[in-house]
Amino acid sequence: MTLITLWEEHLSGLRGQKRNAKIYSAITEALASRAVLQLSCEEQAMDGAFIDNEILIAAVQHRLPLWMASHRHHKDKIVKAAMWREVAAAVLPNVNIDDAAELVQKRWKLLRDKFQRLFVANKKAKSGAGLDDVECITILWPYFELLYVLKDSMQTRT
Repeated sequence: MTLITLWEEHLSGLRGQKRNAKIYSAITEALASRAVLQLSCEEQAMDGAFIDNEILIAAVQHRLPLWMASHRHHKDKIVKAAMWREVAAAVLPNVNIDDAAELVQKRWKLLRDKFQRLFVANKKAKSGAGLDDVECITILWPYFELLYVLKDSMQTRT
């Protein structure tokens, strides 16, 4: 039985209540995203390679052109390709560099997109919400704080 299934069984009686439904959905989403991000079939097929998300986030954050759109080298494909290879070598040292670069780029995109979805949802929830509603919207995703530096570089559509 998975952890998500246990949560669903445990919290199934709480769905009818508005406050508990928000908590239920936040917990379920956080657990599901963590399971998906850590058990990628592609990574397991690469000689048992495993991408540590925290190491990946730290490696990418040190290379500003990869994530900061206002950086002068952000649009330079050659510079970015070299930086992705550096990140791949740091995160997956025993994997072919080209395959590893592709994997870390895919993983970074998953992490970045997940952060953006949670950040925008949290921002919308706070807009006009009462104190009780704001308290129960807590981001449980373990990488949210690590990726919080992306908030200034995100462009939201209005």
